[in-house]
Amino acid sequence: RFLGNALGVPDEQIEWDGTTSTATLTRGQYTIALTIGNKTALRNGVEYRMDVSPQLAEGRTQLPARFVAEGLGYNVAWCSERQIVIVYTGDTVPEVTKLPEAELPAPVFEGDTVEIDGWVIPAGERTARYGSYVRFYNGLLINYPSQPDRTAFLMGILLGSDSLEQDIAKAREILSQRFTDSQVDQIMDPLEYALITKRCVRGLEIETFIFNNIRVHIGRAIFDTGVYIDVWRESPPKGDTVEIDGWVLPAGEPTHAYGFYYIRNGLEIDYSTLPDRSAFTIGIYLRSDTLEQDIVQAREILSQRFTKSQVNQIMNRLEYSLVTKRSVRGLETETYMFNNIRVDSGRIGNNIGVFIRVWREGQF
Repeated sequence: RFLGNALGVPDEQIEWDGTTSTATLTRGQYTIALTIGNKTALRNGVEYRMDVSPQLAEGRTQLPARFVAEGLGYNVAWCSERQIVIVYTGDTVPEVTKLPEAELPAPVFEGDTVEIDGWVIPAGERTARYGSYVRFYNGLLINYPSQPDRTAFLMGILLGSDSLEQDIAKAREILSQRFTDSQVDQIMDPLEYALITKRCVRGLEIETFIFNNIRVHIGRAIFDTGVYIDVWRESPPKGDTVEIDGWVLPAGEPTHAYGFYYIRNGLEIDYSTLPDRSAFTIGIYLRSDTLEQDIVQAREILSQRFTKSQVNQIMNRLEYSLVTKRSVRGLETETYMFNNIRVDSGRIGNNIGVFIRVWREGQF
């Protein structure tokens, strides 16, 4: 929705079909339809192939920006000098120098370090637009927000950097502050292979890791200019609980985008404060160090209001994919209705795990 609005698509022209997991956006004469996990989109009814498929992350639909923009009739250009994506109409690329200063990246800032949620990273200079701070360390971009409910920091490594190997070493050094060598290798090895060996990041899938109650997302940057490492703030287990529509869940932390979330080991529980949203969603990740405990915790929560047989119907096929197959590819989304409560389950976008979405009683 945020991407569509930014491209001039009003809310009433953005549709979501939960049955097929398809988002449809209409702008003037252009209509595009994109389905979660499918690299084939429809533009005015005609199929066209994308490099990456849409995904569902943290309960929100994430669409590939370039293909959406082009599908809605825009042209897209990349300015490497300013590190800016330009979306425009017509035949002439707008002059980047005429953009307001607040739209431009912050300049290189030489200074001291700053501590963010236990991480010590190079201090940056504040950008006027987003209230975040940016620091270029050779070709390594470090961005961290000023808001406490956002991610701790994000690192970007550019393919065209003249100091690529040093940039990778610096990223590893930062991650080593709170992760073991093995955990750092799990995060960095696929990125380093794409950057150094292949010299290409096309096809690099988004992956999620959870180490020491800290979530990390990695993937390729927009327009295949490099890779990113998104490090979230630590979410330690909490002793308090919250009741959502008759369910007793571990209390979570507020997020800037929607509702609340809670992470325990590799189990992620998202729940919304909005009465028209689902009660909560459980996410279980393949790469969790505590996968079997996460499955047990999910079963315990579902057992609050469902029978053992009903819990088995929901969990058995997910557990088979997670533990026995060690792969969720091909896992279809299924819907159950128990005690007037709807439950959806299936694979998370990019095959990183599974989700169990529990709706409010009587909502359907």
